[in-house]
Amino acid sequence: MDHVQADKETHDLDDASQSIVAHPTWTDDEEKAVVRKLDMILMPLLVLGFFALQLDRSNISNALTDTLTTDLNITKDDVNLGDQLMMAGIIIAEIPSNIILQKLGAPIWLTGQVLIWGTVALTQAWVTNVHSFFATRFLLGFFEAGFIPGGQYMLALFYREKELALRTSVFYFGNYFATATGSLIAAGVLQMGGIAGLAGWQWLFIIEGIFTLLVFLVFILLLPRSPIHTKPIHGRFDLFTSREREIMHDRIYQEDISKTEAHAKITFRGITAALTDYRIWIHTILNLVSLAPKGGLQLYGPTIIRSLGFSKINSNLLNSVSSFLVVFLSFAIAWASDKTKQRGLWCMVAFLWSITFGGALFGSTDKDKWTKYALFTLLSSGNALSQGLNDAWLSINTRSAEKRSIGLALVVIGSNAGGLAGKQLFRESDAPKYTKGFLAIVLLYVAALPITAGIMGVYWRQNKKLERELVENEGDVDEQVGRSQRFQLPLSTADSQMLVDPGSITSPVKLSICTPRQDPRAIMDSPHTDEKNTTLNEQERKKLRNRLSQRAFRRRQAECIRELKNRVNADQRSDSERVEALQKENRLLRQQLIDVQTKMSRMMASVQLLSDSVAKTLDDTASGEGDERCRDGERERDQRVNGETRNDEQIVEESALQSIDLEAFDPSILDFDAPFSSSNVSAPTTDNGISSELINVSGTSPFYSQIPNIWSHEYQMGMQPYLTAINATAESSMVLGKDYSFTNSPFSDHIQLLQRMLKNKLNTLGFVPEGHNPVQSVYQPVLMVLSMFNSMTRPDVMAWYAKTRFYHIIELTAWQLYPSSATFNKLHPRYRPTTAQLENPHPGIIDWIPFPTIRDRLIQLHSANPHIDQIFCDAVTGYVVEALMSDLVLGAPQITVYVRVTDLINTMSSGTSESENTIAMLPAPDISTLFSSPAYARAAFNKLNMDKGAGYYKIDPAFFEKYPELWDQASDLTATGMPLKPKYQKILTYPKPLDSSTVETYRSFIDFSLDAANTISMSP
Repeated sequence: MDHVQADKETHDLDDASQSIVAHPTWTDDEEKAVVRKLDMILMPLLVLGFFALQLDRSNISNALTDTLTTDLNITKDDVNLGDQLMMAGIIIAEIPSNIILQKLGAPIWLTGQVLIWGTVALTQAWVTNVHSFFATRFLLGFFEAGFIPGGQYMLALFYREKELALRTSVFYFGNYFATATGSLIAAGVLQMGGIAGLAGWQWLFIIEGIFTLLVFLVFILLLPRSPIHTKPIHGRFDLFTSREREIMHDRIYQEDISKTEAHAKITFRGITAALTDYRIWIHTILNLVSLAPKGGLQLYGPTIIRSLGFSKINSNLLNSVSSFLVVFLSFAIAWASDKTKQRGLWCMVAFLWSITFGGALFGSTDKDKWTKYALFTLLSSGNALSQGLNDAWLSINTRSAEKRSIGLALVVIGSNAGGLAGKQLFRESDAPKYTKGFLAIVLLYVAALPITAGIMGVYWRQNKKLERELVENEGDVDEQVGRSQRFQLPLSTADSQMLVDPGSITSPVKLSICTPRQDPRAIMDSPHTDEKNTTLNEQERKKLRNRLSQRAFRRRQAECIRELKNRVNADQRSDSERVEALQKENRLLRQQLIDVQTKMSRMMASVQLLSDSVAKTLDDTASGEGDERCRDGERERDQRVNGETRNDEQIVEESALQSIDLEAFDPSILDFDAPFSSSNVSAPTTDNGISSELINVSGTSPFYSQIPNIWSHEYQMGMQPYLTAINATAESSMVLGKDYSFTNSPFSDHIQLLQRMLKNKLNTLGFVPEGHNPVQSVYQPVLMVLSMFNSMTRPDVMAWYAKTRFYHIIELTAWQLYPSSATFNKLHPRYRPTTAQLENPHPGIIDWIPFPTIRDRLIQLHSANPHIDQIFCDAVTGYVVEALMSDLVLGAPQITVYVRVTDLINTMSSGTSESENTIAMLPAPDISTLFSSPAYARAAFNKLNMDKGAGYYKIDPAFFEKYPELWDQASDLTATGMPLKPKYQKILTYPKPLDSSTVETYRSFIDFSLDAANTISMSP
């Protein structure tokens, strides 16, 4: 057989149907860059979570040095029991937590865990007695259970096996560093005792609990889900590019297909197989025995040091030294084990370290306090060195996702069970020398030595058996692969190490020969890889590695092909039939979504009316007039149901409209605070990010709620769904008319209703479009109706329409009411309808946008979008005018900037003490003055010719960032330059859905105003 070829070289196989191209499609530099990025994102998050977990778990030892026992009236034995309850909670929930992790996915479950246990940790500050203390400790352990194996499972998802050992040690750095700094943090926090009437231990729980909740927020923002789905939980942005996701997924897929998703299928058979695997139980027993001393040393470390004669503060500070030392030692032993390919032997070295110093401390009866402290520190620094090695050892040698998850949970249970037992090593009766406790520690580490040797022996024996089977089956492999032309797989350094030491945590063999006697997933690390091993010579090893790699890739390819065939066979329809069915289902789902939104909007309107009615009734009752007004209200409701109009309402509206000068109509007099406004609060504002309110997917209206990943560029709703939705709407209203249907645009519903009412009233009055001077006579009623509409439903935009050329919209509405050459010629060129507008039904609000290309794209892509009104408000908010910055701001460079019309109008309309007659001369002293002084805003507004109307505006680039599908590179609509804007920006709103009260108000106003106008025009 030929030697293994260089990286990235491809060879054909004579049996192509059973082969797969096995070379990677990326370079080594690309893979290294991806791994570095993972190390910068994933590793800090998991370390941070482990750090928070360990702080919340172990800060009880620091609280013991304060007044905890006195304040709660508990003993140290009670504290021991409370900590045992915490460990019991961990042990009880460890496996269920990992089962949930596989169901929900590791990122979702781990993030939820941080939130829950952080909340419990925070509530510990307010325990008052032994019972609440026991409850919080148990709940803390119960909800922390599963995070450590879950974190290790996340590492296995993203990293190759040859990378996993060092990352596991880094993951445990969070544990070690929390242990190291926990005492330092506690030393400072405990001095806060007395502040706000709280003890120092209470402040310790509060501060570290809040820190955990902050970690929860970081997890939501940054924690990726899996190698192929790298978006965090919120789904707003992706942390990796498509190329990086491809590399991450494929490089893990080549090793183990089960690791490419964030969660796997958990079956009863898989759980049973994991629980009956004796290798997992040996690893679990090793953790149980070797980590028992850690529980006692961590809990009573500060107390033991204080018993040597140190103060409370110094005991916490001195206790941190061993934790810093264990950080250094853990990395050193992980590096050494990687270099020597020995894991079991280095576990033994760690145990011998602890035996040496534990024995010295046990015999140090007459030594001074500093000598005892030094021995105690060296003992504590080695109490968990084997934990990371043992966990990674098991993770790599477990080939099933189910077994890996359950196995990691079991070894962590062993760790916690050992810690639970270890907390009883130091008793008050044994103080202050604790000779029995130190003797027990030495004996436990001695017992860990033969257990480690036993694990090494198990793996050595299994791999020796495997070697014999591989030699026996060599002929069978050659026959299957084909001797004439073999497939050469480029192997990595880890792949070339087929058989390694039983303690090794480098990459094990990826696959094996399937024989009745050996499960291919059972291949483990093997000892004795030196040249003296005569079972297989070097040439045979190379041949065997190559054959095994071919078998693995063929098997994986066969699985993929089989799965694809099953999917195709399950659906025998043609491609066109499947596409049609999916389109039909899509339209149905979208229609259901529109119907739900419509009903929700109506419910909101009903609740608002009910709330107003209840408030009015309570006010009337308080004034002694409630009963009479209730009867009036009932009569009013009866009249509305019967289509009647109240006389007193007409009188109120008549008195309100007597001051209107129809020859010089002023829309500002209709600027009243009506209950039909889209919001009864001030318009929302945003900070000074560049047009961030347009880019913000959470919406800009108080009644806007974005549905994630629905109304993006990939999921548009065009004309056909709009027609389907309109035709399918069977619901009608007696008030609105039997032929009236609610659409996906409440804004358009209002406009359509007003146009219909206005035209009906004009026809009733005998208005003839072809009569004398028809053009001038139709615009005055349109102006009154549209001004009333904006004042009632959108009072926050009245300043906009008062200061810009609103008559463009009036001219458009007049043409829509009475289309003729006379009304058409009055339209501004930007508002003249396009072919798409004339040929396709669409929401009427689209016609109000003065950019034909945007209107056409909205009709094509967003006609049925339930949030079309939001898109319109975003467009209007994004109207800008270009200018030179030096013309507007004193001392500014001569660069092109663009200013939003709404910003200047809001400044001009602000309620400052500055007189409206104040005249300012540009340039303004600075940007802040330009957007805070009405005088300078008016000067800029006039200089930029903003009063000429929207037909002369351009669009803020941020609008196209939010809606890229609406951008037309052939047009010059997009503003150039830099944005010039105030610190805070208001956002336009849109009206609520129609309701019966709004319809009655519209009808009353139109009837009264046009009757009055007609009467005045007919008077001599």
